[in-house]
Amino acid sequence: MKPIVLRGVPALSDFRIQALLDQAAQLALPRKLAQIQAEFVYFLEAKELVGEVWEKAKSLVGGWEDEFARGGFFVTPRKGTISPWSSKATDIFHNCGLTSVKRVERGVHYRLLDMAGIPLALGNATPLLAVLHDRMTEGIYTEMDDIFAHRDPARLVEVDILTGGHAALEKANTEIGLALSADEIDYLYE
Repeated sequence: MKPIVLRGVPALSDFRIQALLDQAAQLALPRKLAQIQAEFVYFLEAKELVGEVWEKAKSLVGGWEDEFARGGFFVTPRKGTISPWSSKATDIFHNCGLTSVKRVERGVHYRLLDMAGIPLALGNATPLLAVLHDRMTEGIYTEMDDIFAHRDPARLVEVDILTGGHAALEKANTEIGLALSADEIDYLYE
């Protein structure tokens, strides 16, 4: 089911945007970054909301329905996960009588513009993406139609450190994408 999407208020202060622009100036981007637009976006898992229910849902998140400008991307909790924010917001919706909303999730919609106002392609912004999201808990997406897709649990992965030692943890870190630091690998090994 395609989510209902509501745009929200700006996600970053002017001070934070300037700090990001300063960081971007130090990176090897193909084109100079001149503007960062960031606004909250809310995804609602529901069949349809109409009338008073629709108005109440919009007022709870402070959002409105509108199209996003081209050339942007979303930073949200990783698909297939449920964030703590989502759990609490969904409880609030249900406590306010909006039980037809199965789940609510929040993210940020970004647009990165060069000096001519042309959006940077996601691939051209790679060096900056590390500061725009937490790769442990968030993902970067251009499409969000499947944010509420219900997936089967991933298979359990076993790491045999008795046989493979420290190298087994390093291999699992790379292959599975655990994003563990060297210190964390050492800690787990010990």
